[in-house]
Amino acid sequence: MASPADGRKSFADKLNLLFETVRPRDAHREYTNSEVAAATDVSASYIGYLRKGVRDNPSVETIQALARFFEVRPSYFVDEDVDDEHAEAVEARLRLVQALNDPGIKRLAMRAMEADLSPAALDAITAMIDQVRQLEESIAPKPPRKRDTGQA
Repeated sequence: MASPADGRKSFADKLNLLFETVRPRDAHREYTNSEVAAATDVSASYIGYLRKGVRDNPSVETIQALARFFEVRPSYFVDEDVDDEHAEAVEARLRLVQALNDPGIKRLAMRAMEADLSPAALDAITAMIDQVRQLEESIAPKPPRKRDTGQA
C-alpha cells in the first residue's frame, strides 16, 4: 500500500471517500460501518479499523467485498499501476454522485427537467450560473460548503 508521503491516497482515504460519496438510496447520510458489514460479511469493527488506518492490509476477499458493495473495481484500492487514472475516474464519478445528492442541485435539475427546456435554453442557464458564480467570487471568496459527515 502506498503511503500518503508519496502523494498517493491511503486505503483508508479511498475507503472513506466511498463512504462520503456513495449513499443509501434516497438518503442524505453515509452508510454506517454496520450497514456495510451486514452486506459484505466483513465485521463493522474491522471496517472501522480500515477507515481509521489502524489496519491497512486487508485480505483480497475483504477488498473484493468492499469493491462489490461500493461498485468499484478492486484495483481502485490497491493497483498502483492504474491507481492514478482509475482513482481519478472513480473520484470524479463519486463527486458527481455527491453533487447530485445536494438538495439545491437536485431542485435545480428537477426544475430544468420539468420545464422540458431546449438545449439552447440549458446552455443559457449554464452561462447564467457561470456569471453568478463569477460575481459571487468577485465579491467574496466562496466559503467551503458544509458536508453531511454522518456518523459511521
